[in-house]
Amino acid sequence: MRKFLDYLPLASALVILSTTLIIAAYSYQQEFNKSKLRSSNLAQQLGTSLEILSADRSRALRSLAENWPTGLANPVDWFNVRAKDISRMLPGFEDIILSDAQAQITWSIQQDNRSLIATPLQNLLNSTFDFTHEFHSVVITLRSEHYVALSMPVYINDKLAWYLTALIDNRAVLYALTSDFEERQISLDVMDGNFQILSLGKIKNRYPYAEIHSSFAKRDWRLQTQSYEDTYRQPSLIALTGFLLSIAVYLILSGWLRRELHIKELQSFYQSAADASLDGVLLFVATTIVTRPRFTVISLNKVAAELFYQIHPIPSHTSLTTFSHHIGYPQLEELSLKVYQHGEPFSDIIQTHERMSPVSWLKIQLVRTEKGVALTLHDVSKEQELQQKIVFQAHHDQLTGLLNRYAFSHELQRLVGEQSRSFLCYIDMDRFKQVNDSCGHVAGDELLQKVAQLLSSCLKRNDVLARVGGDEFCLVIRNKTLPQVKIVLDRLLKLIADFRFRWNDQVFIVGASIGVLELSDGYHRDPIDMMKAADAGCYIAKNAGRNQYFIVDDRTPEFNHIEQERYFMNVVRRALVNDEFTLYAQPIIPLAKTGQIHIEILLRLKGDTGEDISPGVFIPLAERQGMMREIDQWVITKVLSELEHHPEYLTELDKCAINISAVSLCDLSFLPWLVAQLKASNVPGSKLCFEITETAAITNLAHAQKFIRELRQLGCRFSLDDFGVGMSSFGSLKTLDVDYVKIDGSFVRNMKCDSSDAALVKAMTDIVHSMKKEAIAEFVSDNETCILLKEFGVEYGQGFGLAMPEPWTQICDKSK
Repeated sequence: MRKFLDYLPLASALVILSTTLIIAAYSYQQEFNKSKLRSSNLAQQLGTSLEILSADRSRALRSLAENWPTGLANPVDWFNVRAKDISRMLPGFEDIILSDAQAQITWSIQQDNRSLIATPLQNLLNSTFDFTHEFHSVVITLRSEHYVALSMPVYINDKLAWYLTALIDNRAVLYALTSDFEERQISLDVMDGNFQILSLGKIKNRYPYAEIHSSFAKRDWRLQTQSYEDTYRQPSLIALTGFLLSIAVYLILSGWLRRELHIKELQSFYQSAADASLDGVLLFVATTIVTRPRFTVISLNKVAAELFYQIHPIPSHTSLTTFSHHIGYPQLEELSLKVYQHGEPFSDIIQTHERMSPVSWLKIQLVRTEKGVALTLHDVSKEQELQQKIVFQAHHDQLTGLLNRYAFSHELQRLVGEQSRSFLCYIDMDRFKQVNDSCGHVAGDELLQKVAQLLSSCLKRNDVLARVGGDEFCLVIRNKTLPQVKIVLDRLLKLIADFRFRWNDQVFIVGASIGVLELSDGYHRDPIDMMKAADAGCYIAKNAGRNQYFIVDDRTPEFNHIEQERYFMNVVRRALVNDEFTLYAQPIIPLAKTGQIHIEILLRLKGDTGEDISPGVFIPLAERQGMMREIDQWVITKVLSELEHHPEYLTELDKCAINISAVSLCDLSFLPWLVAQLKASNVPGSKLCFEITETAAITNLAHAQKFIRELRQLGCRFSLDDFGVGMSSFGSLKTLDVDYVKIDGSFVRNMKCDSSDAALVKAMTDIVHSMKKEAIAEFVSDNETCILLKEFGVEYGQGFGLAMPEPWTQICDKSK
């Protein structure tokens, strides 16, 4: 039976196709015979028409000869009148010609033809004219067209007097007879011996055609006609219809058969597949009680049975209400009702009842069936636990388990809108660097963990604590007044001050400086601004003696970070206008050999009260405010001026390194300005070395390459600063034509006690050397680091352990 069903669609299609092909073949034969008959009738009709037309033209020419006047003095005039009348009455005459007995043309209607037809007509009449016949005809070619020349003699008193010749336009005659053929599917071919008189369409061998011979103007013409109107259309349509119908029947039957077999297979293998599934599957049937459907279990697989057996066995016909309470999801019944009524599937991840351990999370899916709903249960406990772990790691510091900076910023934004009073505390550890530098990172990490525990012990449940930096913590104390907050902070500072951190045989006393800010609507609502303000208070507390707190008041602008930024920017603007920047120089020392003076120019700035403003503060502000190009130009102008005024120092100087900001590097007007300054200066370009940070160079690669290329033509040299901090450090060396590479100080600072940093410095030095460049190590703080750098082959060192920065003007003056 199965084999019969498999062949049923194909057999049905073949029967339909065969039947339609037979019908199409019969139809084609009928159309073929009709076409053949039409071609034959057409040929006979055309032949008869040609003979009638030929007889009319011959009769007209004979009438002209028989009625020839004998007593007229000028018969040519009479001929001219009569010939033109005949030509007008009988279309098809190209010309009617009168020749004398010697075959010389005497007159013709078309005078243009006389010179063309004279010779062939004379040859016809003199050499081939048979006087035993009334007419004689021949094909003459004029202007690439074939004409029939029909001639007859004219006798007067039994004596040859004239020749009458009618030049018949064959194509005009035939076109007149076949004028309606072009609108029909008809082909025609007319031949006079080897001359093709007319060809209309093309005779096609696959269609029937008829051939007859017909006499026209005493010429034997062979006519081939063909009519193929709709010969194939009806059979083709029948065949195409049968083909499409057979395909449709095949596809319909195949689809129906596949569906039926698929349903049977599904029914046959459902239970085994359900039992083999890793998911629990339960089928519920809906039974209407009063007006509300109720669902009961009619089938469940092994996974579902095993999943709930330890809690409560689920026999058949258990209600969905009972089942939903077993898994701790009572709304399941209402959701099943919606799925059953509306047909839209539902899925959710639920945390199950504690008694279902270790299955703590389930993914449930509800799908409507014909008589109810199907429920699948998938254990996603591991996935959910992993997801919770990932979320926790994304929001928490891995070392201390506290919130990280990202999560704390979001929590801070949420707390700002609350009605209760809260205070933000920015905590920076005192003397943490001493522990980290002397005992290593492991000791530093343990200290941070213990401090986090101390801070947590002072907090209430609704307070928020986070680690936001290396040794920096943020705390939000909620639902307390300022006096209450001060009590908490005093207790916290005492705990930290009394704490003793022990590592090996060493004991350390640590402290904390805290900046405090009230989260009120009167202050800026941006978490970043609030943390900056609290950080500024922390900085003030640290400068005031450490292990204390400072409360930032938004009504005192000197402690407001935004006001501080405005203050710093005013100082920068005034320094540019009044020439108040100061240049310092820090030597770059050769480590393996003695050499000439090599310095880096450093920019310094003092505030209104004479305090030092760190470049780490005013440089980023100047970049954001679009002032870095002016600062770079001020530095370069000042450097060139100082070197020009101290020629002795210039002679001793090997290289003077000047930092170029990323802003100036991308400024299209900066490079032309710099080139013009160097060309106008007496300072050789070889004395100058421009430092570009790796991040700025890679971010603006095309600008950096152009900058280096044009200034190198003036003899300038180049250094790649902060090497190693970028994501593409080694690749950058291949694309930038620099002379020196400055290894970032973050690797050099701790290399004597951190083997990983030492290995990185050694690897970077080797790569720098492999590319024929020289290495400069930053942040060299002691002799031990210097010895290691020499062993690695680093050419130059720079740092407080080698030489401190000094005012550059004083250095230049000493050379006089």
